[in-house]
Amino acid sequence: MTPRQLETFKRLLFDRLTETFRGVQHDLRTNAAREPFAQEDPGDEGDSSVHIEHEDLLLRLSERDARIAQAMQEALNRIDRGEFGICLDCGNAIELERLMAVPWALRCADDQQIREQGTQEHAPTL
Repeated sequence: MTPRQLETFKRLLFDRLTETFRGVQHDLRTNAAREPFAQEDPGDEGDSSVHIEHEDLLLRLSERDARIAQAMQEALNRIDRGEFGICLDCGNAIELERLMAVPWALRCADDQQIREQGTQEHAPTL
C-alpha cells in the first residue's frame, strides 16, 4: 500500500471515529435532557415494557458504537505499525474496495467469508 493510500485511510478512520464519538455525545446529551422529564410512574405494564425495550436498544447501540470505535482505533494503530491492510489469516493484502467500505477490516473478503460460514455452522443450539 502506498503512503498516500495509508494517509487516505488514516483520514477516513479518524473522520469516522470522530463521527462516532459525536453521535454518542449527541445521544448522551439527548438522554440527559430527557431524563428530568422521564415518567416516575411508567403507567401500565405495556408502557413499562416499551420503556425497558427502548433502554435496552440504546444500550446495545452504545455497545456496538464502542466496539466499532475500538476497531477503528486498532486500525489506526496498525497503520502506525505498518500492519494495516494485511489479512490476519492469510497474510495477503486486504482488497482496497473492502477497506474503503470497512476500513477497520482484519481479513480479506475470502477469509472473512470462511470465518462467518464457520460461525454459522457451529451456532449454539438449544
